[in-house]
Amino acid sequence: MSISLMKTRTLTLFILLLGWLTPPAQAGSVELGTLAQYSDVIVFGRVESCQSQWEASSPNIITHTRFRVEDSIKGELRSGETVVIETSGGEINGMKQQVPHAACFNGGQYAVVFLTPGKEKRFRVFQGKSGVISFFQKGKNLRTGKGKDLPQLIREMKPYIGEN
Repeated sequence: MSISLMKTRTLTLFILLLGWLTPPAQAGSVELGTLAQYSDVIVFGRVESCQSQWEASSPNIITHTRFRVEDSIKGELRSGETVVIETSGGEINGMKQQVPHAACFNGGQYAVVFLTPGKEKRFRVFQGKSGVISFFQKGKNLRTGKGKDLPQLIREMKPYIGEN
């Protein structure tokens, strides 16, 4: 057996063991209070569009999401504004790059997002995908996967953010 093949098998075994010994990360594992307290901006709104592109300084893909604010919960953004949220990963011409724990959006998606300022007037999602709470149509209302409506979620956050 060649040394190169032995190194490859050893590395593969190491990676498999590491994955087996490491507990799986859970989406939404960051507490709501932590997200509310430490993010700079919290808004509810809707994804207008997503556009992926190659990052200028590396071989990575980034996605710019245009997000229309419908309700400002914390920070200086106001209803009606559209902001750009930059996330790692995306798809260009059938080539996908998925980044573990990174937030990702879909066109038309409703969500509460916890944001921090990024570069060039863009925002980044605080705590990756934990910083996105999606809403789904339930009858005539929008609710989270846990059945909460927006006023309920805001009431739960208020002790951590004070008055906006």
